[in-house]
Amino acid sequence: MELKDKTKFHNYFRMDSIILKKLLELIGPLITRQSVVRESISSEMHLYITLRYLTSGDSMTSISYAFKISACTISCIIPETCRVLYEILRRHYLQTWNVPNRIASIDGKYSIT
Repeated sequence: MELKDKTKFHNYFRMDSIILKKLLELIGPLITRQSVVRESISSEMHLYITLRYLTSGDSMTSISYAFKISACTISCIIPETCRVLYEILRRHYLQTWNVPNRIASIDGKYSIT
C-alpha cells in the first residue's frame, strides 16, 4: 500500500513511510500469522489497519470498508496489534526518553502516566 505521493501517505497514516517500515520491522514478527487453509492478512496490513484506526478516529466498520476486510476481523486485529505496539514501544520509549512515571506521549505534547 505504498503511495507514491509521500504527502498523501503521511496524511493517511500520520507517519512517514520510512518510520512505518522501521516500526514494521520491530513488530512484524510478533503479529505475523501462518495459515495453511487460506492466505493470512500480512503483518504490514495489520499495522496499516491499526494506524488508520488510531489516527482517524473512524469506526471499525468504516475501517473494514476501506481495507475490504470484515469488521469482525478488524475488531481482532486492532487490539492485538495495539498490545504488541505497546509492549515493543514501551521499552524503546523508556530507554530513549528516560521520563520517570510516564509510559508514552502523544505527538510530543501529552504524557500518559
